[in-house]
Amino acid sequence: MNKFLKLPLFLGTVVGACGLLLAVVYKSTEKKIASNELAKSNQAYVELFSAYNASASDFEVVDTPNFEGCTKKVVNKTVNGACYNMSISGRNNTIKFVVAFADNKYVGYSDIANGEDSGYGKDLIESMGDLVSGLSAQTKLLEYSTYTSAMAGKSATGEPLAKAIELCRADYMAMTW
Repeated sequence: MNKFLKLPLFLGTVVGACGLLLAVVYKSTEKKIASNELAKSNQAYVELFSAYNASASDFEVVDTPNFEGCTKKVVNKTVNGACYNMSISGRNNTIKFVVAFADNKYVGYSDIANGEDSGYGKDLIESMGDLVSGLSAQTKLLEYSTYTSAMAGKSATGEPLAKAIELCRADYMAMTW
């Protein structure tokens, strides 16, 4: 067989085998990753509402709002609070998080999964809980100077994050208890 055919056939076989292996690994871990993210979200609800002595049984899933990125809305009627599971596109990858509101204020933020770079968007994401906790729910993040300062140089992550949280904030403010 010709030398010029052996190498492409060998490389094609190796690439095909690697692609097949990658597909098998993806399929075998897909459910486990989704299960871990669900468990982390459920834990976030209770942790975000820990100041209200909330337990897992205090939350109920309601109709998911019809806005981009929201994958689930959970309410805690004992404290008139709401948690939003969000999934948005960041600079590098998908950002999944939970943001919570109660008593007309931001209760907090919990990062579920993200693929952003350290020193860029990841730093902003990791500081979100401190940036929003306790803020009035009237506050729009893109108009909040502390947030816009923290977002400096990280707008490819910060703007979509703030816009997604704004959708949640507006939905929460429109809720009637």
